[in-house]
Amino acid sequence: MSTAGPDGEGAVSSLAFLPPAAGAKKHTLIIGSLEGTLTVWTVGHAAPATTQDSMGGAVWSVASAQPAREARGAGDDADAAERDALVAVACDDGAVRVFEADLAAGELRYWRAMPRVEGRALSVAWYPGAEVVVAGTSGGTVHSYHAASQRELLRMTAGAATRGGPASVWALAVLADGTVVAGDSSGAVRWFDGAMGVQTATWTVHSADVLCLAASRDGRAVLASGVDHQVALFRRAGDGADGWVYVTSKRPHSGDVRGMALVPSREGPDTDLVASCSNDAHVILYSVAHFEKQHPSKLTPLPDPPSVSAARTGAGDALVVRQRGHVDVWALPECQSPASGTPEGHLLSSEAPPALLKRVRPQVQGSRVTAAAVSPDGQWVAVSDASSTRVFLASEGGDVGVDDRPVPPASALCFAGEGRLAVAGTAGGLWVFDMAGAEDEGGDAAPECRQLASAKGTEGDALTHLEADGRWLLACAKRKVLLFDLQKMGLHCSVPAPAGPLSCATLSAAHGLVLLASATNDVLLFDVAAAKRVECPALAGGVVEERLSSMPGSIHCVSLHPGVRGLCVLSTPTAFCIVNLLGPPPGAPQKKRKRTADYRPSDLLGGPRENGRVLMLEHPCLCLRFLPSGRLALVEKPWADVSATLPAPLHRRTFGN
Repeated sequence: MSTAGPDGEGAVSSLAFLPPAAGAKKHTLIIGSLEGTLTVWTVGHAAPATTQDSMGGAVWSVASAQPAREARGAGDDADAAERDALVAVACDDGAVRVFEADLAAGELRYWRAMPRVEGRALSVAWYPGAEVVVAGTSGGTVHSYHAASQRELLRMTAGAATRGGPASVWALAVLADGTVVAGDSSGAVRWFDGAMGVQTATWTVHSADVLCLAASRDGRAVLASGVDHQVALFRRAGDGADGWVYVTSKRPHSGDVRGMALVPSREGPDTDLVASCSNDAHVILYSVAHFEKQHPSKLTPLPDPPSVSAARTGAGDALVVRQRGHVDVWALPECQSPASGTPEGHLLSSEAPPALLKRVRPQVQGSRVTAAAVSPDGQWVAVSDASSTRVFLASEGGDVGVDDRPVPPASALCFAGEGRLAVAGTAGGLWVFDMAGAEDEGGDAAPECRQLASAKGTEGDALTHLEADGRWLLACAKRKVLLFDLQKMGLHCSVPAPAGPLSCATLSAAHGLVLLASATNDVLLFDVAAAKRVECPALAGGVVEERLSSMPGSIHCVSLHPGVRGLCVLSTPTAFCIVNLLGPPPGAPQKKRKRTADYRPSDLLGGPRENGRVLMLEHPCLCLRFLPSGRLALVEKPWADVSATLPAPLHRRTFGN
């Protein structure tokens, strides 16, 4: 999973996906912010393609649609056939502006502006066919416009005014048959006939503002939620004014639900999901067809954590922590050796707390750090943001340019030995810089830049991970893994990826192994010298694989032990597994007994010091890695500290008298 957002400090107000252009494979994400900007982000890239002004102030809502094929080129619009998609933007000045999306260029071009209304345009949605756009306002009205001619077709009123004024229409959805669904600040969900503008049904099951709506593909189910945390389901019971019935509701969130979206399934509408997001930092999935019978599942167990990596510097073991606006390098203290008989999982006491060695900020104040790395000798710290990549002298605090020409922003960085820096560009490409010249000349001479000849195949795919150990350089994308030979400066081989999108990888030159893990908790071990997959005895019988798939969340961190071949640790945000993949498989699981309050099934956790042992974590895990010295470092963040920084919910339920 990757994180995208606007470069400024404006709050993100809305998101919209655009399907891939003809002949392309990547989706495009449109991000609207209250700062008044629209950011175009190609999925898989580490930096936005463009950021432009909305031309109407704060952006409250964004909706995208593809024009029908028969409508492209029709009428007096000569450029209609060249459009990939249309993007409607609800602006603070009361107007809805429509932009044409050029996915090949990664930009939006202004096309039309609908007539301005009194108040703010708060929500927007497209009719099927992308010829008519509908907008909800802060004045309690819903307007539909013909996009090409900019004519207003209908004006619908969302209920009577409250004591605070008209009801604000925060959310809109248009069903497959053209029915318009509106959610407003009075807590009501209303259905309108899209052709006549007549209100056909109303349900008020929410005790506060309805902020978001999601509808099934066939238009027979609608989910609504908002400030009161309640996710309510409505189904179409028949035709006529009373055709919609309230079914049930659930409250899986602890904060305001700010967005909902339909997740279509390739297997058909019966397996479609709806995702909801809240300011409690959780994304939760619901089954549309089996909403009443299936429990919601949590997609994100914790917010986007800072990137933490282990390094070996001249001062000993270190951690490199990449925050949003800066990079910290921490020196880890020495720990006492465990005594004989020390229980499993016992924390080792350290002689001193970790010490902050260096804090580096990007060149442009307020820009987001996209990648960082520290050299093995601890002398250099490389930092990249959305504009450039810079290398800093850790001892002096000054920065040294690594080339006489601008170095592109990086999606991943790593030092390949004492004097080489590997840079993966945000839009693809892989470069290796020789830092020896800068070290000898004190930064006055530009070091040599070499581009790996075999890395040309990575252009267009942003590499998400780089790791070097000795003569080998590991470069990973979402579904592509390449291994380079730094002595020959060329591609050594392609590494087969495990099933599912690649989530993390690690390299051990001492043992000649590459370990990969996917978002589906599948693992793969690869022999570098033989250039082939290694059969893992520990996975025989399926016991370890079952334990890995049973760990909550996806594997986000893997690490190989520097001294024991095949010994590794695999961690999710809430659990981790220590397993020697080249060791014997664990015994068959014991027969399950009746569960009690303090019982955990043995086939999930395993026995003490058993190969493939799974341990649950008390707090969310940010990083779990073997240090170069052989120690295992765990970086975690108590959820109580995270929740203290989240905004308080706008509505709290009152219990009792």
